[in-house]
Amino acid sequence: MAPQASRAAEPGTAAKPGPPSEDTLKLIETVLDYIRSNLANIQKVWGVDSVQYKSASEIMNSYLDENLRAHSVDKDDIAELLANMSIDETKP
Repeated sequence: MAPQASRAAEPGTAAKPGPPSEDTLKLIETVLDYIRSNLANIQKVWGVDSVQYKSASEIMNSYLDENLRAHSVDKDDIAELLANMSIDETKP
């Protein structure tokens, strides 16, 4: 049985994702609020210099990389979301 040849996309033919929808941005913001809330709790219990806090921060940054930058969110929008993120201002 011969192996199947893999098909690579022709250069310039791959579909580029469009800008994320308002619903997608709201979902991302909701998840970031949840992460921010957890970061605040971890900071209160373990402290900002703890392994737990650093790990949670890395998870948040990974989420940002995968879900904001991968969806072609404008850098200004990312900066605005990050500016509005403060663990001192957690939402209930």
